[in-house]
Amino acid sequence: MKKGDRWIEFAHIKDGEKEKRCSMVVGFCECIREARHGVIPRKRRTSEWDRDWECRAWMIEGKPYGRQPSYGPVSVPPINTMLARNLYHQAGIIPGIKAEEFRRIREITFQRQLPPKRIPHLEREPRNEQEVLSIVVAGRATLGIDKIVRVQTRFPDMLAVVNHKEVHLELEYDSMSFMEHLGSLRPVPGQRGRRDARLKDKTDKSPVAVLCWIDSDKHGALKKHVRGLRVFELQSLLRNRQKIRWE
Repeated sequence: MKKGDRWIEFAHIKDGEKEKRCSMVVGFCECIREARHGVIPRKRRTSEWDRDWECRAWMIEGKPYGRQPSYGPVSVPPINTMLARNLYHQAGIIPGIKAEEFRRIREITFQRQLPPKRIPHLEREPRNEQEVLSIVVAGRATLGIDKIVRVQTRFPDMLAVVNHKEVHLELEYDSMSFMEHLGSLRPVPGQRGRRDARLKDKTDKSPVAVLCWIDSDKHGALKKHVRGLRVFELQSLLRNRQKIRWE
């Protein structure tokens, strides 16, 4: 990187044993000194530093560029989704982002900012599915949940009453994680590979829905695979002061 180049700082979400896709923007930076190979300053070494690690590395010196997220890291759809093309998302710096793409990611980040006081219990963006659960439990009235009947560790996570109707809610950080549960849903007769938003147990009449922090299903893949599936994005509901509607 050269002086004047810009980059986006982002964080990975690690939920249990599974590494989630990049989904939190930390800030925006501009290079003030060209990349160089040298000894890593002691003050820059983290608390997890291992003495056996190489003390020399490629280093980039930068400064904050323009407006920064007001409330800390902001949850956004995966970078690949926002740009509608595949990039290597596990690198600290992603090369090849064009100026208009950089601006687009900034726009999305600021549009998605959420004042901490609007996030029940945590008062910050959640970092895993368990924290999403804590937000839902603490903010159930705000979200329009009449009653939580039960919470369990297996699929689906929650049985709740919404608009006087019992509904199974599967809580996800990213909506696309719901794809892992398709095998637990009722097959649609005559439509190979397609599922119904119902459990396989035909005695269970309650529909299944997704309640996620971020809905990254830009092209509607979930609804193509699951007939009648409803997806509710918590971040948007809280930002817009809206409730889950089931009519």
